[in-house]
Amino acid sequence: MTLGIMLRYGVGASLLAISAAASAQNAPPPPASEEQAAPETGQPSAEQIVVTGSRIQKQGYSAPTPLTVLNAEELVRKAPSNVPDALNQLPQFQGSISQNMQADTGASKVRSGNYLDIRALGPQRVLILMNGRRVPPTSSNGATDANLIPQMLIRRVDVVTGGASAAYGSDAVSGVVNFVLDDQFKGLKLNAQSGVSTYHDAASYKFGAAFGHGFMDDRAHVLLSAEYYHSDGITDRSSRSTASGESTLSGMTTGGLGTAVSPFVYVANARNNSSTYGGLITSGAAGLVNNQFAPGGTLLPFNAGTAIPGRAGYGILSDGVLNPTVGRTGAPTLTTKQLFGRFSFALSDAATFFVEGSYNTGANTDHNATPGSPAGGTVIRAENPFLAPSVQALMTPGSSFSMVRAFRDWPLDSNEQKSSNFILNAGFNGSIGSSTKWEVYYTHGFSRFDTAAYQLDNRKYFAAVDAVRNSAGQIVCNITITNPGLMNDCVPLNIMGEGSSSQAAIQYVHGTSLWRAVNVMDLGAANISTEPFSLPAGPVSVAVGGEIRRQSIVQTSNADPAIPADFTGIRGATTTNRYAGVNVGVGAGAYTVKEVYGEVAVPVLKGSAIGTLDLNGAVRYTNYSTSGSVTTWKVGGSYEPVPDLRFRAVYSQDIRAPSLYELFAGKQQTTSPLTDRHTNSSSNVNVITSGNPGLTPEKARTLTIGAVFSPRFLPGFNLSVDYYRINIKDAIAQPFTYIQMADLCEASGGTNEVCAQISRPLPYSNTTSANFPNEIRVQNLNLARTKLSGVDIEASYRRPMGGGTIGVRLVATRMFHYYQQNSSSSPVVDFAGNADFIQGFYPLPMPKLRGNLEIAYTSSGLSLSVQERYLGSFNKSDQFAWIDNRVPATVYTDFNISHRFSASPGQPELYATVNNVFNQKGRLFLISPVAGLNIPTARSIYDIVGRYFTVGIKARF
Repeated sequence: MTLGIMLRYGVGASLLAISAAASAQNAPPPPASEEQAAPETGQPSAEQIVVTGSRIQKQGYSAPTPLTVLNAEELVRKAPSNVPDALNQLPQFQGSISQNMQADTGASKVRSGNYLDIRALGPQRVLILMNGRRVPPTSSNGATDANLIPQMLIRRVDVVTGGASAAYGSDAVSGVVNFVLDDQFKGLKLNAQSGVSTYHDAASYKFGAAFGHGFMDDRAHVLLSAEYYHSDGITDRSSRSTASGESTLSGMTTGGLGTAVSPFVYVANARNNSSTYGGLITSGAAGLVNNQFAPGGTLLPFNAGTAIPGRAGYGILSDGVLNPTVGRTGAPTLTTKQLFGRFSFALSDAATFFVEGSYNTGANTDHNATPGSPAGGTVIRAENPFLAPSVQALMTPGSSFSMVRAFRDWPLDSNEQKSSNFILNAGFNGSIGSSTKWEVYYTHGFSRFDTAAYQLDNRKYFAAVDAVRNSAGQIVCNITITNPGLMNDCVPLNIMGEGSSSQAAIQYVHGTSLWRAVNVMDLGAANISTEPFSLPAGPVSVAVGGEIRRQSIVQTSNADPAIPADFTGIRGATTTNRYAGVNVGVGAGAYTVKEVYGEVAVPVLKGSAIGTLDLNGAVRYTNYSTSGSVTTWKVGGSYEPVPDLRFRAVYSQDIRAPSLYELFAGKQQTTSPLTDRHTNSSSNVNVITSGNPGLTPEKARTLTIGAVFSPRFLPGFNLSVDYYRINIKDAIAQPFTYIQMADLCEASGGTNEVCAQISRPLPYSNTTSANFPNEIRVQNLNLARTKLSGVDIEASYRRPMGGGTIGVRLVATRMFHYYQQNSSSSPVVDFAGNADFIQGFYPLPMPKLRGNLEIAYTSSGLSLSVQERYLGSFNKSDQFAWIDNRVPATVYTDFNISHRFSASPGQPELYATVNNVFNQKGRLFLISPVAGLNIPTARSIYDIVGRYFTVGIKARF
C-alpha cells in the first residue's frame, strides 16, 4: 500500500496534516532517544518540560492552539545538514527559501540561507523565536535565517501553525517557530560528519562542539558552542534531470496559447532566436540582417529553425541560444559558522541573571549567468578594425549594424552573498512562590547582508566595443581619441564570433555590482505568568507583558539605478544602468514598535460529570510609528468529555505590518527575459522594483477547530485532527509578476491599470519589435484578500517490541483552498491543487495533499528509521488549458541508522543517513519558458540533489 493510498483511505478522505510529537500538549511519553539522553546531558526530565503553545507558564496546561513539538535529535536524523532543512520536510512548510529549494538565482535577492515558510504565506509571516524571544531579522527583506540558530544546543522545536500574534507578537500570521535551547546542558558533546550525493557532488562536512559547566554549587552556569558547516553545492546544473529524463540541455519551453483551441504543451530542442553564440545581426544594412558571425568573424546565414506557436522568438533546432552552458551552478556553495556563549548566575532562589551572545556568518557563491550583450544590442560601425574584410565590403563608410551575442566562450558571471549577524540577550528571570514566573530582558541584533555580482560593466563594455584605429594604426577604443584622459585604460573588445575576445578585454569590461543591507534591532521586554486566584475547577492563570523595539535598515549600493551611469564620450550606449544585470538602489528607514499583551486561562470544569473545560483568551495592543495602532486578539477553549478525547478551538485576529524593506527599499533593476505578446518578440527587459511607503498593516483572521484522541485502551497512541482557515485582508505582496503585467495589459488592449507600469519607446498602437518594453515597474501593494483552508492531522504510536521500542508517525496536511484576489477588480483565483501561484518570478506548485510516514525502532543503542515523504499530484494550471495537465504524485524514501556502543560517557555514536534512497527525480515542470535557464522541474517542492549519503560520529562526555 503506497503512502498516498494510506493518506487517502487509512486516515480519512480529504483530511490531513501532521507531525510527530503530535500532541505533546497531552503529555505523551517522550521519544526513547530523549529519555536515554537526559541523564547524560543534564537535561530536565520529561516532567519538567513545559510545552503549551501559549505564554501561560503552567505545567500540564493544554492550550487550544495546535502545536507541533519536534525533538532535535529526531530532526537531525532526518536531515543531517541542519535542523531547518528537516523542518522543511514537514508538509506544513511550503515555499521556504534554502540552498537547494530557491529557484531565483538573481543576485538582487536572498538566494540561500534557510528562511522558513508555513503554508506558502511567505517567510515574512513566520515569527522566529529562540527560547521564546524574537530573533532579529537577518536579510534585506526582514526575514530571519534559521540556519544561524546554534544547532548543537537545540533541544526541541515548537511549531505553532496558525495565527499567534496576540500571544507571541506581531508578524506571527502563518505561525511561530520557537527553537528551544538546552540552557542547562552539562558536559561536552562533539559531532563530525561528511556527505556526498550519488552524482559525486554537493559534498558537505560539518563539525560542532558544545560545552556546559556549572560551578559555585551550580549557582553559575556557562555554556559554549561552535559549529562549522560547508557544502560544495551543485556545480553543474546540466547534471540533473527530471524523472522523465529532461535536463537543461534538452531545451524545454512551452508552446501554444493556453486556450482550448491552442493549449500549452512542452516543446523540446528550443532555442532563443534573439541571439547567437557568435553574434546575430538584428538591424542595419539589408545584406547583413539575419546573418550570424562564425568563429573568425565571417558571416553565416541564421537558421531560425521551426517556429513554435505561442512562443515568439524561439525556434526548434535553430542556431539561437540555449541559455546555460555546462558548469552553470545548480545549487550554490554554502558555508556557515556559528559561535554561541551563555552565562547565568542565580542571585537567589527567586532570581537569575543571564547574558548570552551569538555571532554567525553565512556565505554562498554561484556561477549562474552566461554573459550577454546588454539589452538593446551593440552597435558596430564600419570603421571597426575587428571586422573581417568580407563583412566590411558589405558596408558603406559611416554605416553600422546592431548585433546581439551570448558569450558562451567567456567565463560565467559569478554571485557571492555573505551575511554576518550578532545577537545579544541579557536579562533576569525567576519566580515568586510556586506559581509566579517572570522575565525581563534586552535584545540587540545587528546583521549585515552583502552581495557582490561580477558582471558586465555597461560603461566599459560600450567604450570597449567601439574600436577604431588611431593615427599610428593601432587598434584602440574610440573614447581614448575623442575624450583623452577619460578612459585611457580602455581595452578594445572584439565580439564578432566565438573565440574573438582577448582575455584582457574580457577582464576589462567586467565589474562588480555591490549592495549591502544592514538591519539593527533593539528590544526590551518583560513577561510575567501567575495564578492570582482559584475557581472550583482550579487556579486561573494569567500572563501579561510588553515590549518596545526599534528596527532600522540601511541599504547601500554602488549601482543605484536612480543615478544614471556617466556615458560621457561613449557612443552606442543603450541603457543608463551601470551594470548589465544587477543594479540595486539605496534606501533607509526605521520604525518603533510598542506592544503590550495579556493572556488568561480559565478552568471552568474539572473532572465533572460532563468532563473538563478550559477557556483561553489573549489580547495585544501594538503601535507602529509608521502606520499607527492595531489590536490583535484570540479566544479559544478545550473540552474533554472523557480523558481519552479533547476538543479544541481558537479564533484569532493577527497582524503583520510592512517590513522596513517593503517600505523603504530603494529602486533596483534586474534584466530578465520576456516574451512580449504585444510585439510578438522575445528579449530581455529591465524589471524595476522598489519600496512603497504607502503600505499599511495586513490583518488576518484565523480559525482552528480540532480534536486530540489519546485512548487509554491503546497506550502510546495519539491522534490530532485540526481544521484551519486563514483569511488575510490587505495582504502585502507584489500583485503580479512582470510577465503577468505584460500579458494582462495585452489582454485588455492596453486599458488595464497595470499598463501604466510598462514603459515602451513608442505609442501602444505600434506592434513592431521596435516597441519592445524599456522597463516594467513592479511594486508591493496591499492586495485585496488571501484566504486558505485545510486540515492538519498528526498521529503517532509507540510500543515495546523485541527488547526495544517501535514507533510509527504520520504527519500530513490536506489543503482545501488557497484563494487570492490580487486587486478589487481581479477575479478570485484558487491556487490549491495547481501551479498557478507565483512566488517571486516563478510558479509554486501547491499539491493539495502532502504527508510523511516514519517507522523507527530503537534497541540497546541501535536505532533504525525509514521515512516516506509523499507529495501529491497537481495540475499545471486551472486557469489555462494544457495538453497533459496533470503532474503525478511523488514519493521520497529516507533511511537512517545509528549505533551507540554503550551508555558510558565518551562512548561514540556512529550514524549514517541516506536521503532519497531511490534517487527519485523531480517531475517535468518548467518554472520558466526560457529554454535551458532552469533545471526543468520545480525545485521549490522537488529534490534536485538526488540520493545523498551522510556519515558521522558524535560523542558525549
